[in-house]
Amino acid sequence: MLMRAYFRASTTEQDANRAKNELREFITRFNKRIAGYYIENQYKKCRP
Repeated sequence: MLMRAYFRASTTEQDANRAKNELREFITRFNKRIAGYYIENQYKKCRP
């Protein structure tokens, strides 16, 4: 089975890379691998 993961963080408090590491640890317990990762860290700036 081919698995891909998509992570998106939309605030400065969130970090998509941290979620990637947590998923990687979780999935190895089931002897599986993820073929590709898509990561977005989008931080919107407030305009005056």
